[in-house]
Amino acid sequence: MKRELGKRDWAFLLCAFAFLPVSAQEKQAYTVMGEVNDSAADGRMIYIERYDDHKMLDSTRISDGKFVFSGFTDRPWFCCIQATDREHANIVLEGGDIRASVGRTVYNKPSGTPLNDEIHRIDDIIDSLYAVYSPKMEALKAQGLDSAAYRKARISLAGSYNADVRRITEGLFSRHPDDAVTEKLLRSEFYQTQTLDDRERIMASLGPWMKTTNIYKDLSQRLKAERRTSVGQMFVDINGRDVSGKSVRLSDYVGRGNYVLVDFWASWCRPCHEEIPNLVRLHREFKDKGLTVLGLFTWDDEKLMGKTARKLGAVWPQLFDVERKALELYGADGIPLIILFSPDGLIVERGLRGETMVTKVTEIMNKHNKNL
Repeated sequence: MKRELGKRDWAFLLCAFAFLPVSAQEKQAYTVMGEVNDSAADGRMIYIERYDDHKMLDSTRISDGKFVFSGFTDRPWFCCIQATDREHANIVLEGGDIRASVGRTVYNKPSGTPLNDEIHRIDDIIDSLYAVYSPKMEALKAQGLDSAAYRKARISLAGSYNADVRRITEGLFSRHPDDAVTEKLLRSEFYQTQTLDDRERIMASLGPWMKTTNIYKDLSQRLKAERRTSVGQMFVDINGRDVSGKSVRLSDYVGRGNYVLVDFWASWCRPCHEEIPNLVRLHREFKDKGLTVLGLFTWDDEKLMGKTARKLGAVWPQLFDVERKALELYGADGIPLIILFSPDGLIVERGLRGETMVTKVTEIMNKHNKNL
């Protein structure tokens, strides 16, 4: 089913990733030139923004659909060329002549300098994987599978894709411990690694300059929170409100004698919606057998919580994340995040999804009820 990367692809991965030294360098002159794929952009200002601290490093004006920046940089920085909120391109700002395109319909791949060429090649490899898996995903849609079978097949296919991406990106971190490519990988591929142990190992291997950056510090804090809330650890409490506006806490449900399956979700999150039928199955099967399902509504408008829950058939209690700290406290990089807590409040499983979740929770609950 899976397409293996060819020998030339792996030769590139093994040999092509060694360019600039990681130490700070003399200021180098750069020119960044390119086009904006938007006829209405003429006369508009365009900016180079450094990702790590959101500092504007340069600006110029678009003329005849084109732009040119020129200046000096003290070292390579991972940056964003920002035309509007929706029109941007990622580059490494380094010495040399850099080419880039900006626009909603253009997937920019920078080129012209060593690190930009490398990012371009990395993206080409990732794109080649996507080109293999995308038709398979479309073929699934055409098979006429029922919703449960389709979700199961899609999750399996996505898992295979992510495993192939991991094979590539894990090696890249070891070859780029301390430069702007590292930052690009941290921002785009870091959570493709499979386990918390993997991510901690990668972070420990990074170089001294990278450890001074904000992205490193932010991810370090997230990993510490994830470790504090990993399997076997006690739950961390969260303040909230229920659908009636009453103040409630996670501890009003967790650690009170039932298993509790907590779903961190939002109204705009399509993958969250797709997990609701699985949660409905578990709720119906075990609501009177020691399992409480609890929605934890986060990153969203509180007014949408009850309305969306009713629309999706999520009939269990809902808790709104009033401080917007729930995902930070649990070291999460996104939603849905589904965690199973034991009757005494210990984390039994986290990162549950799809049929795997249904099977795992069913197994635990059947064992629990058998032992009563």
